[in-house]
Amino acid sequence: MLLFYGMLRHFLLIALLLAAPCFAWGKDKSKDRVQTPGPIHLDKGGKKWTEKTLRKMSPEEKVGQLFGIKVLAQFLNDADPKWIQLRDNVLKYHVGSLVMTVPVEGAVLLKSQPYVAAELFNRLQKTSKLPLLVAADFERGLSMRINGTTVFPHAMAFTATGKTEHAEVFGRISALESRAIGVHWNFFPVADVNSNPANPVINIRSFGEDPKQVGDFVAAYIRGAHEGGMLATAKHFPGHGETATDSHLGVAEVTGDRARLEAVELPPFKRAIEAGVDAVMVAHVTVPALDAEPNRVATTSKAIVDGLLKEEMGFKGIVVTDALDMAGLTRLYAKDIGRAAVESFKAGNDVLIIPANLDASYRSMLQAVRSGEIDRQRLDQSVRKILEAKASLGLNKARLVDLSQLSSVVARPENVAAGQGIAAEQVYLQRGLPNSVGGSVVVGAIHYGTTAEGLVAADWATGKVMWQAAGMGGGAILEAENRLYIHGENGEVILAEATPEAYREKGRFMPPDRPKRTRAAMEMAWTYPVVANGRLYIRELESLWCYDISGK
Repeated sequence: MLLFYGMLRHFLLIALLLAAPCFAWGKDKSKDRVQTPGPIHLDKGGKKWTEKTLRKMSPEEKVGQLFGIKVLAQFLNDADPKWIQLRDNVLKYHVGSLVMTVPVEGAVLLKSQPYVAAELFNRLQKTSKLPLLVAADFERGLSMRINGTTVFPHAMAFTATGKTEHAEVFGRISALESRAIGVHWNFFPVADVNSNPANPVINIRSFGEDPKQVGDFVAAYIRGAHEGGMLATAKHFPGHGETATDSHLGVAEVTGDRARLEAVELPPFKRAIEAGVDAVMVAHVTVPALDAEPNRVATTSKAIVDGLLKEEMGFKGIVVTDALDMAGLTRLYAKDIGRAAVESFKAGNDVLIIPANLDASYRSMLQAVRSGEIDRQRLDQSVRKILEAKASLGLNKARLVDLSQLSSVVARPENVAAGQGIAAEQVYLQRGLPNSVGGSVVVGAIHYGTTAEGLVAADWATGKVMWQAAGMGGGAILEAENRLYIHGENGEVILAEATPEAYREKGRFMPPDRPKRTRAAMEMAWTYPVVANGRLYIRELESLWCYDISGK
């Protein structure tokens, strides 16, 4: 009998050891697995994971999934207070997504390298209970936030080439590089129609002033992004291109009646929806034609988000706010900043990004859920969308990136060449304005290349750089085909940035906030008109001879 019990105990011990992995249900294997990015697809397993996860979540966890918090891509030691606060915020508030940006020093973006960003995201993914959805504003590809990546020009440059296939290539390359560093969601393309040349915030970020053309390029970018496995976002609904105020700084207004909105602002968003865009970002702008309440921006308007976007236009994807810390919204909720999140969610938004005060916003949302102000079923609908997006990217199975593959994916020579080629192809020159030395004034588009954008003066005949702004590589600029030349009175050539805001101010091509230019350059800046990335801002120069220097 003793032998029998001894054998029984032995077998039970073996059985328990074999079954141990089955009882370790709390261990999420996705935290240790490396992603293999592929096409976006929600399979049966992803749907099952979504519903199972949703059933287990507490109200606190569900509310946390709605928030996307800012993450600065920089190296952080494990003992660094910045890392500790970031880690603790992810855990304490059950954060669902991250929005990557970079530290800023004055007017300078302190960009990191791909390895730094990827390592930080891996650490955060391991920290979080659920996989994190990582988003970014990669409007010009990763180079907008990360050094050592493929450089692309602004959206308007693509339209200047007239080739939608370039936008598709742009989307695909950006997606491949984004997924390589652990970013899954791009807040792009800009679907705004830049119908106001004096627009201080959209301008060359838009694909142009023609609604159909903007829609064509928006759809092409979405196709490319999906091919590379990245979520895409059409922004800034219902349109920010006609405004004259920067919503980062104040409340902007979209004027015009409903007929104008249907003819100009809304068509690109309709094209985006038809192309299968994953998300739509709502702008902090007032739209009297859609909501007459003077202090209600689109972000907090149920008529605009639920009524127009979801019901009339049939959008079923994720609706995301623009940053909740922007003055266009915070000024309206200065006395109770947490209400901005509540009102945005009640209007129909699913994801609330970069709240001005995370704790106040989280607590306000949680209180609204507990009190019944926010319906539990409505909360589940948004959380389900977010979990399904994560599953469609395979994050339920693997959430880390392989740091060893960065050097083989990011900034491939053929991709860098593609970006530079597109930038060169978009350059147009204007000839016909005589100067005092008998030459001609040449007006074109700004330089885009592997170096930073900036300002350079060079001799027209020899190409010798006379002076340059900090951060510019003269040799690289002189070797590039896509250069802007302004032939000056004393024969020098000015390479400069052009913005609608600068154009609006007496025809200057240098933005007023660019400091300490040389006296000669500043005098030149008041002399000649500008072309910015194509022909959008040359209505007064339509009689001049335009030609393309791309060699065609």
